[in-house]
Amino acid sequence: MTYNWGETAEQIKEKMSSNYLLQSSTDDALVFKLKDSQIFIAYRLTDGGLSASTVFMANEIMDVSSLLPDYLRYGILDGVEIYKGNNNNNLASFWIQTGLTGKVSVIGFAPIHSGAYPSAPKIAVETGEVDNIKATRVTVKGRVDGASNPITVGFIYGRQPNLSKTNGKMVTTSSTGDFELTLEHLSDETQYYYRAFAVEDDYFYYYGSETSFTTSPLTYKIDGKEFSMIHITGTSVAPFAIMQTEVHPSKDIVIEGATIPKLNGNGDAIIIQAELIRLIQHFRDATGLQFRQCSSEEWLVAASGNQEFTYSGSNNLNEVGWYSSNSGNTFHDVALKQYNGYGIYDMSGNFREVVAASIGEELKKPYINIDGNLYGGCWQDTADKCKVTSFINGDSSSRYVPGTSITETNAVAAKTATVRLVYSLE
Repeated sequence: MTYNWGETAEQIKEKMSSNYLLQSSTDDALVFKLKDSQIFIAYRLTDGGLSASTVFMANEIMDVSSLLPDYLRYGILDGVEIYKGNNNNNLASFWIQTGLTGKVSVIGFAPIHSGAYPSAPKIAVETGEVDNIKATRVTVKGRVDGASNPITVGFIYGRQPNLSKTNGKMVTTSSTGDFELTLEHLSDETQYYYRAFAVEDDYFYYYGSETSFTTSPLTYKIDGKEFSMIHITGTSVAPFAIMQTEVHPSKDIVIEGATIPKLNGNGDAIIIQAELIRLIQHFRDATGLQFRQCSSEEWLVAASGNQEFTYSGSNNLNEVGWYSSNSGNTFHDVALKQYNGYGIYDMSGNFREVVAASIGEELKKPYINIDGNLYGGCWQDTADKCKVTSFINGDSSSRYVPGTSITETNAVAAKTATVRLVYSLE
């Protein structure tokens, strides 16, 4: 079936050539019977172009909404149910009539602004190209024609195709011609679909074609060296993205053009909950993504590297981590050792990594939890404490910072512990 208003009789015949063309009682209609079916379709032509179509089904349909999933029901007029298309400019009507062999369900289609069936709506929308693609934002362009005064225009976008105002996110502006907008808070390395639209009289939606783009990888820098967010999917936990490195407590991080101050902001011996909250909020502000702590389950999946090694990336700890036998009794810069199977550094040794007890996105306990367990061992630990599954209890209720003799609650030691942030991939 075709909804291309204005098509000629020959074009319609070509598209319907696999079905049966029946004799019509008028010269301005084409009637077809679908092959191997008791469905008939009639096309009405006005001035040689398609202006309306009607589908006749030889049975009584009780729930027409299943046949019109992208239409919004407006009500009943003289016993006829009226629907408006969400993804197009079509008006649909539904009724049941009695035929020679029983009841027949009928659905009629026509373009909005049809009047005496002119061939096309007066507003035309074009979806343009994308520009300046980044990891979390992109500029999209469009055009509207046929509006004498500025009208609401914009874009609908999302991760699934066949977008409409009911299943996508929307950004808007006003225009009578060319327009562009920025889509923000996107996920990196992700395909998004988008289409331009215009709204007339706050009621009728007109859509451009649907197309797609893929965002760039999200990267960050420590001491000028660039690292990535590693996407981990197809595992025992929900898909997530994790930092390729741990957060060095005494180093600034640059991401999406923003400089995030070092985790151990005051340079003292401990990292407290407030410093962790501040760090996560800086990441969120810079990217628009819901960064958070790893859960223990996510940390273990990432540390495994999808491999079966004792340590993260190797059975030889000296290759992948700093520990008591090779550290020189101090911590080191990140990413100086070999990475694991996912491309992630330092998940065995160097700094222990504190995890949250459970997954969440709110800036509150327990999702941001400085007292979570500390995984992976550190530079002062022996090898048996730096295995993929190694951890120490993070509970500091005993007044001592875990792994130290420092008397402080709700804190970790800045010389031996840090975090590695993640965000969920929807």
